[in-house]
Amino acid sequence: MTTPDMALPEPDPLDLDPPSQTPPRSDADKLLHATRTQIAEMTKETIQVLVHELQVYQVELEMQNEELRRAQLELAESRDRYSDLYDFAPLAYLTLGEDSRILEANLTAGTMLGMARSELKGVAMTHFINPMDQDIFYQSRKRTIADDLSQRSELQMHRADSQPFTARLETVAIHDHEGQLNGLRIIISDITEINRAERIIEKFNFSLQDSDRKSRDLLCAETEVIGRDRLQKEPINDELKEANTKLQARLDGLLGTKHDIEKLIDNSVPATLFLDTSLRIRRFTKQAAQLMKLIPTDLGLPVTDLDSEFIYPGLTESVAEVLSSLAAAEKLITTTDGRWFHTRIMPYRALYNKIDGVVITFSDVTKAKRLEAEPSQ
Repeated sequence: MTTPDMALPEPDPLDLDPPSQTPPRSDADKLLHATRTQIAEMTKETIQVLVHELQVYQVELEMQNEELRRAQLELAESRDRYSDLYDFAPLAYLTLGEDSRILEANLTAGTMLGMARSELKGVAMTHFINPMDQDIFYQSRKRTIADDLSQRSELQMHRADSQPFTARLETVAIHDHEGQLNGLRIIISDITEINRAERIIEKFNFSLQDSDRKSRDLLCAETEVIGRDRLQKEPINDELKEANTKLQARLDGLLGTKHDIEKLIDNSVPATLFLDTSLRIRRFTKQAAQLMKLIPTDLGLPVTDLDSEFIYPGLTESVAEVLSSLAAAEKLITTTDGRWFHTRIMPYRALYNKIDGVVITFSDVTKAKRLEAEPSQ
């Protein structure tokens, strides 16, 4: 809106944005002097219109500023939540540069590797890998870059104080907004205790086989003694009683060892399910009972008949493949409530190395999967 008495056109709020470059001081003085002169020549009505437009524009700026502050606070809160999830995740997270030197690490990585997180930056990843296994890391890194797919490997590592541990590494490539390789992200899991539990189970099975063989040998020897000395019934009966006492003591010892092993498994390994070759439940650990809502009366039931929250298509085929190849199989599965689990199916070796079913372990990796999805969100 204009009037004949106006020396300046009525300002538009869109024209009040500050210039991209600040004019020199002398030019600003000239512009201010000219503007004052023009304002002095305006009518009262024109000045009132101009003041009103400036006030409206000021309110709009204040509203925009408030929106920016609110967005900044939400962004800061989101960043803090992501930082907490990253720092306090149960798995170790590392970000490596193209030269395999550590760029970022969470608190768990510092604890696992025995160094402060700030000290890890710039250290080569190979510094913590056993020299005999460095080629495994190199080949996994090479395949990750070449195929642009997640790679998993197991190798021997050591902490800053040279204490060794067995690690499972999952490696993924990182790209910038232009799709160029920008480094690697690695998730490290300490599986020392899992491997130790597997060795204990294997040793226990071997001990049972050895005890069974010795018991059979002892029974055979006692039978031969009975056959040769039938006339000496009383002495033989005494010897049989002594042998039975020894066998009972040995059996009690084995049962005690079995009980100790079962307690160790229940308290130190992930949720574990034992199935026979027909997929019927043979045994389950305390963690598996809690996770899958199992009760003692479920023993002997086919696992496929259970109303489980797990979504595991192809379970029957996976078990058949493990029983056929005698090689462990691993798979990521989900539950109906959105949790993620890393499953591992292994053949179960009974006495005399007989394959008598499978062992399935379930490790909760929900937090790790959410952290992987967080940057993309």
